[in-house]
Amino acid sequence: MRRKTEKKGFTILEVMLFLAITGLMLIGVIGGTYSAIASQRYTDSVRSFAEFLRQTYAEVISPETLKEQGGNDNELAIYGKAIVFGADGASSDTKDDHIYTVTLVGSAEVPSTQKTTSSDPATALSDVGLKFLCEGTISGAASTVTNYAIPWQAKVMAPKGDTKPDSGAEKEDFKGTVIIARTPGSGAVHTLYAKDYQPYGIKENNCNSYNETGPSAGNDSITKQLSTGKFKYNAINFCIKEDQSSNTSRMRDIRLAEDGRNTSAISLIDLDGEDSWCR
Repeated sequence: MRRKTEKKGFTILEVMLFLAITGLMLIGVIGGTYSAIASQRYTDSVRSFAEFLRQTYAEVISPETLKEQGGNDNELAIYGKAIVFGADGASSDTKDDHIYTVTLVGSAEVPSTQKTTSSDPATALSDVGLKFLCEGTISGAASTVTNYAIPWQAKVMAPKGDTKPDSGAEKEDFKGTVIIARTPGSGAVHTLYAKDYQPYGIKENNCNSYNETGPSAGNDSITKQLSTGKFKYNAINFCIKEDQSSNTSRMRDIRLAEDGRNTSAISLIDLDGEDSWCR
């Protein structure tokens, strides 16, 4: 007579313990995966913005010449690009973080004073009557306004103040107009920046709306601001902030040099380097 074999199963306690351990492992895997995805997205955002700057810089390096239409024989030269930050304003729920670029043109005739002597880049550019090439600027010419949005909702921030801030200093949204342009005469490429100069109408291809004295300040405002010292000639640090509201979010410094011969003027500063303005 065979003895009945007793079959043992898992107790409720063992099943609960197994499920608990499995759940914790799953949470860890999901959490690690999300962290890896967020990290990769942030890296992509930084690289995308750096590439946007390099592409803009490359377009400045290759000069072109235009001939004004409408029977006017005066030639216009393309001197560079303007990059406008904050042109969409800061309306709460509808805030749009597009960055706008537009081609800069001016007289192809280099003033005699600049043919033999070096000049401050802002003064040199104002001497050729620099203006934005938008619809209506030149008869028959199409608008050159384009826009770019940094991916994954990362934000472009500015170091607090005009000097290098202490670690952890509060930062604000990067606003204003950056000019990357070849100076008349020498042809050297320089970088200038005006923090509070923003042509808000640029996104509608209308370059006649400025924040200088009101919505109808006029296109010649850029020449005026160049001649009066509004634009500063210096390197610019862009702090790329991860898509988080916390002040502890990662911040990467992308620097645009004040001078350059090629796209190496754009550099990513080491995260832990003492040279970073975004620590």
